[in-house]
Amino acid sequence: MRYSFSRDDRALPFPVRARNLPGFGVSVLDQGHNVGAWFTQSLSPRMVNELRFGMNALRRENFPQSAGTNQFAALGIDGPSLPGSDQGYPTLVLPGYEALGDDPNLPVARRTRTIHLSDALTFEQGRHHLKTGGEFRAYRSDGYTHLFARGQATFQGVFTGSPVADLLLGLPTVTLLAVNDNRQALRTWAVNGFLQDDWHAACESSTSRAPGCCRWAPTASRVPACTRTSITSRRASA
Repeated sequence: MRYSFSRDDRALPFPVRARNLPGFGVSVLDQGHNVGAWFTQSLSPRMVNELRFGMNALRRENFPQSAGTNQFAALGIDGPSLPGSDQGYPTLVLPGYEALGDDPNLPVARRTRTIHLSDALTFEQGRHHLKTGGEFRAYRSDGYTHLFARGQATFQGVFTGSPVADLLLGLPTVTLLAVNDNRQALRTWAVNGFLQDDWHAACESSTSRAPGCCRWAPTASRVPACTRTSITSRRASA
């Protein structure tokens, strides 16, 4: 049996897709479990059975740095009522300036699990080496992606001629706010079976007691011909 566990919990103050300003970073959690077990049993001198089981589980979470804090209230804005996972800064877009606020594509959370079970029976029968078996595989994924949960406001300077002035006056040109109810619950499974036969060709046995060897002789036919060559030894006479 084998088991492995990994966990990577990071705080990224300046991620690639986020802001170049402090205070708008993201937290990333990657956690994984891996379990494997197998059992091999010899049923007879010519028969072996092998049973295998495996499971992989992954947990991944991406949240804004300020998740769980009502930053609308901190900014003096009467914002929407949000659950703790969606709380944080709204996104403020000003043409020609660095965007302010948290990434509108967060939070993202996902948990996946794969279960694998297989059984294979191998046995010898004459010239045949047979192997048969099957497998079962099940996959599930649960999670959510909340887009624009904290909203996004774009200030283009339509009212005052200056995006900054529109921001200070609280006059956005375009606003976006999404109510997310898109929990993912993906399920799939598969069952497979197989039968394999390896057939071994052999030369005809000889009843002669003289030592010999088997070789492949060239022939016009596409099927190789098996011939027998006798090997004899001579003694030097006095």
